Amino acid sequence: MNKIKPAIALTGYYLSREQWPGKRPCTKEDQDIFLSTMDYPRAVFAAGGFPVLYPPINDRDYIRKIIETSDGVILTGGADLHPSRYGEALHPRLGRVVPERDAFEWTVLETALKTGKPVLGICRGFQLINVFFGGTLYQDIESQGASAVRHWGKRPKEETVHEVHLLLGSHLNRAYGTETVQVNSFHHQAVKAMGRDLCITATSSDGLAEGLEGEGEDLLMAVQWHPEMMFESRPVQLRLFSYFIQAIAGRM
Repeated sequence: MNKIKPAIALTGYYLSREQWPGKRPCTKEDQDIFLSTMDYPRAVFAAGGFPVLYPPINDRDYIRKIIETSDGVILTGGADLHPSRYGEALHPRLGRVVPERDAFEWTVLETALKTGKPVLGICRGFQLINVFFGGTLYQDIESQGASAVRHWGKRPKEETVHEVHLLLGSHLNRAYGTETVQVNSFHHQAVKAMGRDLCITATSSDGLAEGLEGEGEDLLMAVQWHPEMMFESRPVQLRLFSYFIQAIAGRM
């Protein structure tokens, strides 16, 4: 691998002051919050990348600078996408939505794709990519009858919940070096209609999409599970980050 660590832009969680009422550590009750778990930057660093977290400021010049100074982008997990992004009304079982983050990450993804920067989506990031390309989501797997299998998983965070089957020859198949992998699961939404120019590269036993990639030459891939939560106790999950970062390093 190139001695220079690829700079990987990471998105994070945004909580408005109204969404975190009551006593907090280190912040005031009337402050909006930008935060991240340490799982993402640790996984990126362990795989040979240089993680950089960027707050959701939806300004095109700012976002253009993020993409210019990054070698790749990881769209992280978090709140549900607002269903207006895929032309639907709010379902009663919809979770918390953060329009500010939706707008920011939408432009981040748009800019990264226009400039050919590699993108990896995780959970929410997987769903964002699908919707960006014109796909839709089940707003709640259980109540909309998408599957009888529970996808909102167990604790601890690294606990495996189910197996996924990886499409032979796909980026995920090459990353993991196997045709199946055991994963955790923390999502109550799933792909309903697949976006254009995307292909499903991983599925669970109930047929739900668990992985995707773009059909073009640029590196665009995403998973519905959380490998960053698993890699320290289950090293096989670091392979996804290593594959992504090594592919970027090979271009530098």
